[in-house]
Amino acid sequence: MKLESPDLHIAHLPKRGYAPYDTGVAGDHFLRNPDGSLYVGEVWPGPSVFPDFMQKSTREWWGSLYKNFYDEGVEGFWNDMNEPSVFDSPTKTIPLDVQGPIDEPGFQKRTATQREIHNIMGMQNSRATYEGLLNLKSDQRPFVLTRATYAGGQRYAATWTGDNSSSWSYMRMSTPMLESLGLSGFYMAGDDIGGYSGSPQMDLLTKWIELGAFNPMDRDHTEHGTNPQEPWVGGPAMEAVRRHYIDERYRLIPYLYTTAENAPRTGIPIMRPLFLEFPDATPDRHPLDLDAAMSSSLARTY
Repeated sequence: MKLESPDLHIAHLPKRGYAPYDTGVAGDHFLRNPDGSLYVGEVWPGPSVFPDFMQKSTREWWGSLYKNFYDEGVEGFWNDMNEPSVFDSPTKTIPLDVQGPIDEPGFQKRTATQREIHNIMGMQNSRATYEGLLNLKSDQRPFVLTRATYAGGQRYAATWTGDNSSSWSYMRMSTPMLESLGLSGFYMAGDDIGGYSGSPQMDLLTKWIELGAFNPMDRDHTEHGTNPQEPWVGGPAMEAVRRHYIDERYRLIPYLYTTAENAPRTGIPIMRPLFLEFPDATPDRHPLDLDAAMSSSLARTY
C-alpha cells in the first residue's frame, strides 16, 4: 500500500496560488484568534493555519483535498501531528482561546474555543478524512491512520501508541498499551516497532520484531537520522530470527483478518489480555493478574 501523510495544518501562503489555503480561506474553514484574525502557528511548512473540523462544510472541503492523492495511486493516509501539534506555542498545541464556529447537524450553531473542542480535534480530522475518501471512492474501504483521536474514533481510523523510544522499557509497555486500546474499542492499533526516538540495540530490534508480529498492526518506524532498523540489518543470525517471525505473521493473516472483521461487530478486540480470554483461569475462578504475570514473564525473558 502506498501511504501518504497529510498533516492537519495548511501552509499559510496568501496570494501565492496555493489551492488548499485559498479555498480554505474562501470557505472560512480555518480557526481564528479572539480578535477574528486567522490563527497562525509554526509547524512543518512554517507558518500554518488550522481547519475547524467542527463544521460539516469544513470536513467536506478537507475530504475533497484527497482527490489528487487518489488520482496519483495513493491508497492509504496517515493523519499525523493532529492534536494539533504547534511548534511555537508554549503548550505545543493551539492556545485555548483560539475559536471557530460549531456548525453541525444536531448541534446549536455557536462559536466555541479550543478549551471546549480541543480533545476531539484529532477524531474530527480522522472523520473528515474517512468520509472524504468514502465520498471519492464509495466502493473502496478507506485506510486512515491517526495519531490523535477520542472515544469513538475507531469508526474512522486506526491508531498507534505515538512517538516512543528505542528502549527495552518502551517495548515492554507496548503490549499492555495495545491491549488497553483494544479494550477501549481501538482494535486496529500498533506501535513504532524498534522505537521512534533513538537507535535500538540489535537484540532489542530482534525481540521487538518478534513481539510486533502478533500486534494488530505490525509497523517498524523510526525518525530521520537514526540508524537503519530494517529486518536485514545486524547480520545473518539476527535476520534469520526476524524472518521467521515475519513469516509467522503472514501465516497468521487469515486469523488476523477474521478477528479484524469480527471486532467491530462484537467488540472483542484482535489483541486480547488473558483475563478477557480466560476469566476463570485461577483455581478460585478469578482472572489472571495480567500485570503481575507480564512483569514476571518479561523479567525472566530479559
